[in-house]
Amino acid sequence: MPETTQQASCSTQLLSHSTITLGVPAYNEAKFIRQTLESIQAQTHTDFAVLISDNASTDGTQAICELIASQDPRFTYVRQPKNIGASNNFNLLQESTASPYFAWVGGHDILHPDYLRNHLAALNADPDIGGSFTYWEFINQSNEVLRKGCNTGIHTPRTGALLRYLWSAGLTVDLGPMHGVFRRKFLCQLPMHNCFACDHIMLSNSLYLAPFRSIPGHLYRLRDFDESTRTQTVMQRISGQEKSVPDMRATIANYLADFDKIVPSDSWHRHMKPLVSWVLYDRFVRRGFRVTTLACSILKRIQALKDLFTSSRGEPRQD
Repeated sequence: MPETTQQASCSTQLLSHSTITLGVPAYNEAKFIRQTLESIQAQTHTDFAVLISDNASTDGTQAICELIASQDPRFTYVRQPKNIGASNNFNLLQESTASPYFAWVGGHDILHPDYLRNHLAALNADPDIGGSFTYWEFINQSNEVLRKGCNTGIHTPRTGALLRYLWSAGLTVDLGPMHGVFRRKFLCQLPMHNCFACDHIMLSNSLYLAPFRSIPGHLYRLRDFDESTRTQTVMQRISGQEKSVPDMRATIANYLADFDKIVPSDSWHRHMKPLVSWVLYDRFVRRGFRVTTLACSILKRIQALKDLFTSSRGEPRQD
């Protein structure tokens, strides 16, 4: 059973575990969350801890989670007194846990039984990767597979940090890797923003810090909802505010502000900030991707020249 210590900055306890903690954000998930939690219980890797943060659900979510937590000591359930928004709920789960590995599991999604075993094997085999992700299946409310997904926006080879960042910022469409497993020391510690594409920003930041690895199989089932059936818009779910609307300028501003924080002050990457701005404008305003391809091609040439210059001076490459 995981040990717990008091965390003064958070309404819940700091949940620690020797290997991995799964964070489950939930809001009005009574129809699906039992399947989600049972898929976690069915993992072939059984040594884990789970923290469920109920974002003030008004349906039967609480009763289901409390029952499972009372029966399985690996599960801890906390309930927020009011809706704090999805982004803050994601932040709380990360900040309230302390383990070498961490993963978010959607409160309506389903894990393959080998999900944890395969992820941990990949991460343990390569200490330099920041996370691992699998392909995923989109399912409807009846658990029928609608389509299979992969991700061309996550640049997995050991390319430079800025190139990984630009590819993810410019090309990431489906966010399956957000439901991969993160090595906590490479999981960006900047909080998720209350803005559109806040998960894109966090993922790009983490990819700047370390490469990710894709592992075989469709091990994550992602629930695909028809937005017309939702009672809230995407931005209302993200922020918890009823009048919240998407603002692409705020998204780009938050992307650039985080970029300033994660890039070392003496790094040559700071000189590439106009290139980053260019890619972000193309992604979130023009909604095109040609600029990203061109920018990454330019960056590869710049990196090649930098490597040539560095090697000619006999200096070790720094990335």
